[in-house]
Amino acid sequence: MPRTYWQLLNSTAYLKHSGRIPNLLVDLAGLLNIKPILLLHDGKISLTDRARTTTQQIEAIIKRTMKLSPLAELGVIHANAFEKAEELSKQQCKALDFSGKTWIIEATPVLGVHVGPGAFGLACVSKQSHS
Repeated sequence: MPRTYWQLLNSTAYLKHSGRIPNLLVDLAGLLNIKPILLLHDGKISLTDRARTTTQQIEAIIKRTMKLSPLAELGVIHANAFEKAEELSKQQCKALDFSGKTWIIEATPVLGVHVGPGAFGLACVSKQSHS
């Protein structure tokens, strides 16, 4: 798995506006306070996990990223959620004992309009893809 991107959403409301997810699912997730974890790999988006808290989201991503280790690069993207992004980056580096290239960037408005404020995500490149 050379390049992998996970997006952790704070709310499903902005997905509803995009029209890509049925309104009933978005409303149900909102009622149950479910925060989806989406995976983007090879141009396809899929739901990989669900969580109720930001802490649970971060724990789920750390477990999934450990399966891709060793990593060549690790980055975090956020939509007005720098503190969450910084926390994810720190925890991820510690859990993987990663000292390679890391970065934290803010999402563009084009992405931000679909994920909403408070969303953040992880991008990683496996060392296996560089061999």
